[in-house]
Amino acid sequence: MAGVIANLTAGYLSDHLGRSRVVWPALILMSVGTAVLRFLPVSPLIIIISSSLAGLGFAGGLITLMAWIAEG
Repeated sequence: MAGVIANLTAGYLSDHLGRSRVVWPALILMSVGTAVLRFLPVSPLIIIISSSLAGLGFAGGLITLMAWIAEG
């Protein structure tokens, strides 16, 4: 679900703001989602938060990078 939202949002934002202004925050979001896994022993709900953040970052970054390559 996070991937679908990320694809729609990142595609729109990268068309209006520019590819580089969307790719880097998306990759940082994927890193944050991975780093949040550190807190998994605290609560099992962390896996949902982590997967959502990492999914948003991965899908948003991937779709933006593909568009960047296609236009270049």
